[in-house]
Amino acid sequence: MEGGVVRIAESSREIPVLGEYDVVVVGGGLSGMAASVTVARRGLKTALFCERGYLGWEIVGTFTCAFDKTDKAISPLLKGEIVERLEAVGGYKKERFDVNALQIILDEIVRDAGVEVYFSTRPCGVLAEGDEVKGVIVVNKSGRQAALGRLIIDASDQARVAALAGAEFQKLDPLITVKRSFVVNNAALETPIIVRMPPEFDLSDDRVYIQPTVWGGELVVTFYLTGECDPTDPEEVTRVEFESRRKVFEIMSYLKGNVPGFENAMLTHTDFEPLFLNGVRIAGQETVNFEEAITKHDVPPGIACSVTYMEELNEETAVFYIPYGCLIPRGLKNLLVCSSHISVDQIIQSFLLQFSNALQLGEGTGKFITSILMREG
Repeated sequence: MEGGVVRIAESSREIPVLGEYDVVVVGGGLSGMAASVTVARRGLKTALFCERGYLGWEIVGTFTCAFDKTDKAISPLLKGEIVERLEAVGGYKKERFDVNALQIILDEIVRDAGVEVYFSTRPCGVLAEGDEVKGVIVVNKSGRQAALGRLIIDASDQARVAALAGAEFQKLDPLITVKRSFVVNNAALETPIIVRMPPEFDLSDDRVYIQPTVWGGELVVTFYLTGECDPTDPEEVTRVEFESRRKVFEIMSYLKGNVPGFENAMLTHTDFEPLFLNGVRIAGQETVNFEEAITKHDVPPGIACSVTYMEELNEETAVFYIPYGCLIPRGLKNLLVCSSHISVDQIIQSFLLQFSNALQLGEGTGKFITSILMREG
């Protein structure tokens, strides 16, 4: 027994090898999707392992349905392609998009690129020789399998591959903010609004954000909660799930009774899970913080992203560069992190979950990896 936890020895076993790849990507958010497509389109054999049963979880799973000022500051190539495909199926209108159409389009893009995709498959181990990561062990309903790769991209939730490889992490933030959203239909609102809520709802900023979708009468309502939580602790995550899901129904009841346009509205969907906006971040070879992002204007080799902030009474947007060293965990080889869990600070971390930044991070990582592997031959 160690620390009050009973431990048992697991017997050694042989597991099947799914394949040997140029690049193995773990994590099916927008960044992981974009990284896998970028390298596959350049002729590299690529596998993508997705913990969930769909791609783009930070957008699709939270019903994010519109581009904001931060999204408009940069233009990843894949964003333009996605918008064109959305327009072709009637799923895009005035900076708003249909997340259901987006889900299908992301599927089509990875399949067209030749990526080998495995849904509902999560990492449970790594294959390493010393400090050099050679592959990952994944688990799904078929059991455990291995995937070998010349380079491994960790785009997983909470940087699980890096953690399994023994990476060093920054100190966990004392307060964690989560985002929750739900969908309302039969509403009589056509423009975005912000509703200030009574203090007893205990929201992060006492507000809920209401955004119409591309479909008449349909709205997405978003709110934020802040408190102590370890996003890697299943008991604490479960508590947040219970509490935040109950909050959805409390907020809906208030809106129906107090906000014009909600009189006949119906709650039709809740998001799949809370989105943790900050918390786990690796200690990389380099680190970027928010103050550097908005004050420095040099352009190092790296990936362009954007942040929006208040300067006196004006909302400003800054484009900054994430050095490639922020993707590389200290002391590990052949492994890059490509998600909001890279080596940045708490403020920047939340912006990396936004549509354009997530795609840009994935594309930039894919291009960087391609250049490395092409040099090696």
